[in-house]
Amino acid sequence: MSNTGSFVTGHKYRIHWGQIGIDFEKMRVELDEHWMENDKTIYFVHNFTDVRAAIDVTLDGVKIENNTLPADPKDYMTGQNIVQNITDLNSVQEQLFKFVVNGKNSVPFKIRVMNFVAHRCVGACNV
Repeated sequence: MSNTGSFVTGHKYRIHWGQIGIDFEKMRVELDEHWMENDKTIYFVHNFTDVRAAIDVTLDGVKIENNTLPADPKDYMTGQNIVQNITDLNSVQEQLFKFVVNGKNSVPFKIRVMNFVAHRCVGACNV
């Protein structure tokens, strides 16, 4: 399935995939070649219901570690992200994947590709 959309820089968006569900195993985002170094950040929040121990994020084939989104928005770089997987019944459940896109590490006249692969478990897992 392919969806295209436009987003205004400098804003936060909560995204989901409507009737196909909120959980994804794989997702691909293509970044337009017109990003400028000083373009403001777009902050995406995606909720999920299935367990996500990790979500592999790559930008042009280079892996970006999870939980790299800095506290200060001035330091945001495309692909930085947080996987929040709080399922403790004694607290508020919060299962969110947050990631950012901006022009700081853009490549002029090149479409950039971000890929996301979700994992229910990492390491020694019971199948």
